[in-house]
Amino acid sequence: MHACAIATAAEYVSGINVVQAIDMKKYRLIMSRIEVDYIRRPVGYCNVESGISSNQMMHIQKDLEADGVSKFNLVSSVIDSEK
Repeated sequence: MHACAIATAAEYVSGINVVQAIDMKKYRLIMSRIEVDYIRRPVGYCNVESGISSNQMMHIQKDLEADGVSKFNLVSSVIDSEK
């Protein structure tokens, strides 16, 4: 799998997490940074995991209510069939 495809899959899944968690009618999503650590070339199929903890969501909501802006990190992991 191409390195850019891995980064795109990870970014897509984390974006879905944010869209599901935040009212997009009230706020705009602007990704300000993406960082990828490539450990090795994946073997077989890949799964992507990402999530927003309830504690992180509480901080995001607090920032949005106070300032209308929240800057946060969201980590996605791409795991291949060999793990």
